[in-house]
Amino acid sequence: MRFVRRIFALFSPTAKGNVFSSFRLILPLVLAMAANAVNQFADRAFLSRYSDAAIQGSLPGGILSWLFVCLLVSTAGYSGTFVAQFWGAGSKRGAVAAFAQGLWLTLASIPVLALSIPLGHWIFNWCGHAPEVLVTEKVYYDILQVGGVFCVLDAVLAGYFTGLGRTRLVGVANVVGNAVNVLLDWMFIFGHWGCGRWGIAGAGWATVISAAMPCVILVVALWGEPLWRDLRRVRALLRPKGELLVRIVRYGFPSGLQVFLDVLTFTVFVMLTGRLDAMSFAVSNVGFAINHLSFAPLMGISQGATVLVGQFQGEGDSAASVRAAVSCLLLGLAYVAAFIVFVLTCSDFCMDFFHGEGSQFPLTEFRALGHTLLVLLSCWAAFDAVTLILEGGLKGAGDTRYVMYVQLGVSALMWMPMVFAVMRWHPTIAWMWGTMPLYCGTCSTLILIRFLRGKWRALSLVRDLAARI
Repeated sequence: MRFVRRIFALFSPTAKGNVFSSFRLILPLVLAMAANAVNQFADRAFLSRYSDAAIQGSLPGGILSWLFVCLLVSTAGYSGTFVAQFWGAGSKRGAVAAFAQGLWLTLASIPVLALSIPLGHWIFNWCGHAPEVLVTEKVYYDILQVGGVFCVLDAVLAGYFTGLGRTRLVGVANVVGNAVNVLLDWMFIFGHWGCGRWGIAGAGWATVISAAMPCVILVVALWGEPLWRDLRRVRALLRPKGELLVRIVRYGFPSGLQVFLDVLTFTVFVMLTGRLDAMSFAVSNVGFAINHLSFAPLMGISQGATVLVGQFQGEGDSAASVRAAVSCLLLGLAYVAAFIVFVLTCSDFCMDFFHGEGSQFPLTEFRALGHTLLVLLSCWAAFDAVTLILEGGLKGAGDTRYVMYVQLGVSALMWMPMVFAVMRWHPTIAWMWGTMPLYCGTCSTLILIRFLRGKWRALSLVRDLAARI
């Protein structure tokens, strides 16, 4: 009977963390991430119609850039989890102070981004991709690193507003930024409306400009807040606070390191696929662009789970935290089911969208290989949903180290050895992609076990700080 009552509570309008209230909070975040997925999809489609080298170089350049940026984004952006817990605990001053520490971490990210540029060039040279692809990779990567600070700042600003539950504003800001990116891609890549025909460099600059747009919108909204109009009232809260800053890094760095390890192993995977034949590399990049249509909305739901669990943990209501996480998971699985149906029934349409008129790849073979990879993609999509959303819930409570250990252990001890074994004895893209369901399934199982055991329910990041800030 207890289990039945818990199921009914998920759909009860009066229960905290129910499906309907969770849906209202996460919907703007999902739409924002969906817009980002459409943006990435359009970016790859434009580049595939520009040249084969551009589409081959876009994913390695973009993923290596994100490898360095994600650690900074996730660490600084974890200030938003502290904002959510302070807000749930009723401490507005604590929420502002946590946001300020995120701003200081953003400033600290600038020299790290500068140092990542020569390191990235060394990695590209080591990978040994074709010369024409190597040029596009470096150009795209360098431009993205210049704009990396906007990604970090956006994470901190968005974390503040989402921590307060104002996800609609964050969603609008990011949708506007992504819409600008699609327009600028069309202008800068192909030379429309008086712009130069800049190819992959144009795609990079479009991404940088669009990354700055949400920051501008959120800063304007920030200055409109009544609390921020009186600078004398918040000046003391904006100063570095050693204890709070250290605690944000203490919990945020494992969260960032987990994302870094995830992206690192994926980057190694992508770089290794670049050593296969040109069509396999291109189709793989297209497949991951399509996968982003599933992955990005799930990231939005994961962010919502982090916010909801953070607020309820700050409030001291762990039952509502569980309810909110499960509600988010149900919504995520429903979306993934619809995505799988679309992918399996429309694979030729998806592949044709990325096959430019001047492509050297035969359309029939391009479609056939793409269909094989999309079938494999559908095998791990549900595992991704479980992993991402429940990881979001665990991070909202502060259980970031376990999530990091899972990522490190499964990647280093299982997935990467399988990938290198495939490259050694059976180097085909289908076998490479075949390792992904095993990897994602193992991660989701370990995360689900941790969530069900419930030790995270006793965690609180701010209980002892709320009264002292």
